[in-house]
Amino acid sequence: MIVNPIFDTAFDGVHRLDFAPAERVAYNLSELWAVAVEHYADYGYVSGISPLNRQNQTGFVVIDYNGEPNSVEFGIGHGFTAASDALVLKLMITHQF
Repeated sequence: MIVNPIFDTAFDGVHRLDFAPAERVAYNLSELWAVAVEHYADYGYVSGISPLNRQNQTGFVVIDYNGEPNSVEFGIGHGFTAASDALVLKLMITHQF
């Protein structure tokens, strides 16, 4: 289980500090394979949280292959609010040098 309380900034003042946390719960099927459920959010500025219809809330179902030297993560996501995309695909490919 991973919780990442992200505070994002463009270095333009504390009043514009954006709260965009992410969470992940994974189950290792083997040493190489895992499945996970992830949630990414963007609640808006800490100084004034956005109303729900302007927040970004997206959930993902993910499969991971953690081999060496290459790893792959693929996920299918769905947005839960009006500001979110209805369908999101994600693919991360990494190579260890």
